[in-house]
Amino acid sequence: FQDSKGFMWFATYGGLCRYDGHQIRVFESKETDSVTISSVDCAAICEDQTGTLWIGTDGAGLNAYDPATDKFRRYIARPGDTTALSNPFVRTLYEDRAGNVWVGTSHGLNRLSYEPDGSVKVMRFKSNRTDTIAISDKWVQAISEDESGCLWIATLGGLYRYDPKEDRIIRARLDCEREGPKGYDVTRSLARGKDGILWVGTFEM
Repeated sequence: FQDSKGFMWFATYGGLCRYDGHQIRVFESKETDSVTISSVDCAAICEDQTGTLWIGTDGAGLNAYDPATDKFRRYIARPGDTTALSNPFVRTLYEDRAGNVWVGTSHGLNRLSYEPDGSVKVMRFKSNRTDTIAISDKWVQAISEDESGCLWIATLGGLYRYDPKEDRIIRARLDCEREGPKGYDVTRSLARGKDGILWVGTFEM
């Protein structure tokens, strides 16, 4: 991942690495130091509009890195707390055009947004309408946004489309899907071409 300043970042299972064009820095994790990254098992990276770098880990939640202070802030999953991450295993990160950071985990989707005072609000995502399909228990693999502002969410239980204007989420059926255990309903990756076409990577179970 290349950030807005040109640094190259690598999420590895041996730590978070940054390459400045000359040398590689590996960020250490110290359990007793809360301003270090929460784990060396890194799985996803995203930069938001404020320049904050978000790093998802495999089992230790989410981290926000402030380049100005060279410090991390940890966002840990707490099962009984609906204002915390739904799961500590972060699989994908995505910032939409409104500045929200979406966090896909092994058990549900979360939305991060900035409050007026600069603090970050974590919300476990569920559509407010009762006639929509919940994805709160889905393993989220990838997220993309189309030209209309709708989000496409790839999960191990299929592809979903979320319309923020209608606050409505629907299951999107793919032509390659089949009924039964041999179906292609496991969606693994998303890529959008310059022509706006969304490409969906699937996996046959």
